Amino acid sequence: MIDDPVLVNDWHPVAQTPDLPANGVLARRLLGEELVLWRLDGKVMAWQDLCVHRGTRLSQGDVQAGCLVCPYHGWRFGRDGGCVAIPS
Repeated sequence: MIDDPVLVNDWHPVAQTPDLPANGVLARRLLGEELVLWRLDGKVMAWQDLCVHRGTRLSQGDVQAGCLVCPYHGWRFGRDGGCVAIPS
């Protein structure tokens, strides 16, 4: 990851609006960081592309009932990034 404060604390385009459909998930890389983009209620979320449980790429998951769902064990993450459900 790049630690240059001028680059890190600035806006960078990573996709165009049509690239990310409603309830869609998209993988991108920015400044050496893997990102997952997803849309919820018209807002785009950009997170680190990593499930904290087993390190799976969240960009391989999908959006269900307002949550980003990890494809590995199905952990569900809400709009604030917190895990809201662990199926077991």
